[in-house]
Parts: sequence; structure tokens; C-alpha cells
Amino acid sequence: MHRMCTAIVLVFTVCAAAPAANAADDCARLEQQILSVEQQMGRSHTAAQGNRLRARLRGLRERVAHDCR
Repeated sequence: MHRMCTAIVLVFTVCAAAPAANAADDCARLEQQILSVEQQMGRSHTAAQGNRLRARLRGLRERVAHDCR
């Protein structure tokens, strides 16, 4: 009986930790995308491309603010 309880606790612990790890991975990915867009904005581009990049950057920052902090 003790082994079964230990196994259940272990499975519960692993399953509970998975979403937190995924959230951290998602936040790191979003931060990386922000850096990439910021680098792209430093290059020359058309007005339409600049508008798209600014909109993308705004969206990424909103997601980070909402989901990661």
C-alpha cells in the first residue's frame, strides 16, 4: 500500500510541475521573439513592414505582460 501511495504522489507531482515548466518555456520563447522583432526594426524597411513589426511587437509585449508576470 505504501508503494502505491508513493507512486500516486509522484505522478501527481510530475503532472503538476509540467504546466509550470511549459509556461516558463512559453515565456522564454516570447521574450526571444520580442528580441528578434526589435532587431528587425533596427533594419531599413517599408512603412507597411514597419507597421506590421510594431503591431507584432505590441502583441508580443501584451502576451508577456498578461501571461508571464
